[in-house]
Amino acid sequence: MELNIKQFQQKSLRRQMSFVLQETVLFHAPVWQNIAYGKPNCTRAEIIKAAGMANASEFIEKLSDGYDTVLGERGHDSFRWTAAKNCYRACSDT
Repeated sequence: MELNIKQFQQKSLRRQMSFVLQETVLFHAPVWQNIAYGKPNCTRAEIIKAAGMANASEFIEKLSDGYDTVLGERGHDSFRWTAAKNCYRACSDT
């Protein structure tokens, strides 16, 4: 089957695409803002849903301030890779 990309609207294509960086990037911001990075207008419910889809909600809820825990470049190194990879992937799916 041959498809012509020109038949699709740019906005529609962008909603179907995402990317995951090879190097983990977490911003010095709360967990919820790091999850919402790919979709800045996410609701709290969408953020929690994305974390659940990524199987990240359990360890996020165990953090000192849950979704409000501020992460940093060196903060919470034990789960940085897992959190970033799963949350970016999940948020792009919501």
